[in-house]
Parts: sequence; C-alpha cells; structure tokens
Amino acid sequence: MHHLGYRYFDEPPFSLLQGIITFIGVLITMAVLIRQNRLARVEEDRAHLELQINLLAEQKTTKIIMLLEELRRDLPHVPDWHDQHAETLQAATNPDAVLEAIEQRKEQRE
Repeated sequence: MHHLGYRYFDEPPFSLLQGIITFIGVLITMAVLIRQNRLARVEEDRAHLELQINLLAEQKTTKIIMLLEELRRDLPHVPDWHDQHAETLQAATNPDAVLEAIEQRKEQRE
C-alpha cells in the first residue's frame, strides 16, 4: 500500500493490531466468565426452589396419606388391616436431613 501513496496503519510486525486483538480477546473472555457465573447462580437458585417445592409436595402427600389412613380406620364398612407401607409413607420428611445429605454429596463430588 505504501507504493500507492498510503501510509500503513500499523507497520509490520503489526504490534498495534496484536495488542488490540489481545485486548478484545481478554474482554470477550471476561464477558463469557461473567455470564457463566450468573448462569451458575440462577441454576443454583432454581435447584433450591425445586427442593423447596419437592419438600412441600412431600409434606402434602404425607398429610394426605395420614388422612386416608385415619378415614380407613374410622369407616365401619372398610375392613381394618395393618399396612406397613402406608405407615412408612406417613413418616414426615426431615428437611435438615435432606439438606445434610445434599451437602455430603457435594463434598463427595469435590
């Protein structure tokens, strides 16, 4: 280009262009890492919300089973029998134990 009367923007070995490209690469890398961090936080919040919803559903299901068992015992025309599985399902879920198990699994993965 120099022979056409134009001056080079960056003389070889193109150190200015290399610096600009390196700077842009660093900016893109930072943007990707920030985005991944945000997505990880959102995913963690979603997982926590799902856990809360599942624990609430478990509590509701346990209560329904308890009410059905009481109804079965109270109705005179329904034969009374011992249902070990229903008794097991009536046991309330301990949220602290669930959280502790989750923490232990996290530690095992790391």
